[in-house]
Amino acid sequence: MKHAWKTRVGVALLSLSLLTSLCGCLQTAQTPQTSQPGTTVQDNHAIPPCENRIFSLPGLSWTSSADGKGFYVPQIRFLNYYDPEVGIQVPLCSQSGCYHTDQSCEAYLAERVTGFVDYNGTWYVLSLENSTSAALWKVEPKSHQRTKVFELTSQEPGESYYFSSGFLSHGYAYLDVYHDIISPDGDNTYSNSFLRVQLDTGEAQTLFENQYINLLGAGEDRVLIAVSISASTPLSEEAYLEQTPGGNYDDYLEDFHTTHNPATEKMELREYTADLSSYQVLANGYIRGNMVPGMANWGDLTLYAVENELYLYNLATGESRPVEFPGTLINFHFIDGCIILLARDPDLKVYYADLEGGPAQLLKDEGDREGVSFSVHGECQDYMYGIYSEGEGSGTCIIPKEDYWAQRFDNTIPVS
Repeated sequence: MKHAWKTRVGVALLSLSLLTSLCGCLQTAQTPQTSQPGTTVQDNHAIPPCENRIFSLPGLSWTSSADGKGFYVPQIRFLNYYDPEVGIQVPLCSQSGCYHTDQSCEAYLAERVTGFVDYNGTWYVLSLENSTSAALWKVEPKSHQRTKVFELTSQEPGESYYFSSGFLSHGYAYLDVYHDIISPDGDNTYSNSFLRVQLDTGEAQTLFENQYINLLGAGEDRVLIAVSISASTPLSEEAYLEQTPGGNYDDYLEDFHTTHNPATEKMELREYTADLSSYQVLANGYIRGNMVPGMANWGDLTLYAVENELYLYNLATGESRPVEFPGTLINFHFIDGCIILLARDPDLKVYYADLEGGPAQLLKDEGDREGVSFSVHGECQDYMYGIYSEGEGSGTCIIPKEDYWAQRFDNTIPVS
């Protein structure tokens, strides 16, 4: 693979004002205009809107900075910033002489970060406290004030909590929680639950316990959730003991979660009211959402598939419309204000579709292969971040959006 390296000026002069002013959610640019398949040029690039923001994993996820010019790259303790124009990644700290080792650093997030998200110009952090308790923190970028919003604390030896994932939308955090207990004799039991936490008060509400769900998005007036209703949904302890007198319910739950395969589940797609007191069923069957973390929503827009049919759903209005494409659906996500979908027909093809409607258009025919040449995992306003898997130089890269839309992958820029 040949890389087109741009001339980079001022590597050592990364703007102090940039590092200290990355706050406030900007208005999204207009939806890009498309031209002929394979030669698409986007003139007005977009950054993801503020709502339905997923927590990034430390060391793995790149998400748009608040101003859209670069990438936030959370680490285990500190927040890094990557500037595509100069090609370097540094702790997001403006203090001269700071060694970035403790809480005095402006880039400090928590002692053990498990998730990070920028939401309306404020940083929210999931952390594992003392390896036993899970906490949600609010961090003000300008004042660097840290406030604990919510915490689940272990009450006995061998007990621990962990937030595995979550996202923020319309003033709430939606969190997947794992609860583990290791007894003195070494036996391990665990359970999982799904919580909603109000960001301004810290008030928590348990939505589901020990049940497979897929939260597809949350609007102001509705929440969209795919819920397992198949026979493989775990039984209650009472029902289990009725069927298996003398059985070990904890062992049953552990075995269920180990062998569970969501692809075989029968699901209900439910549109809940804002207070989650009632719902209506929108679809039944094999229902799935986006499988690309961080790219499942575009503000209040989300995508879901029922069998081989793809739908765009508006969480603000409750309206849904099909997205037309040929072939067998493989995957789908949002990028740069458009829908990207992968399908086989019979070779692997990459399509894009407008948010306003119309059938999907061919972007590239990838041929007889399992994955695409460039797999997108994040974006800022003018660049995409992902994995290039063509030739000997495969690895993590960024690419200017103009080159992505034109499929000029020789212009990828490796990052570390």
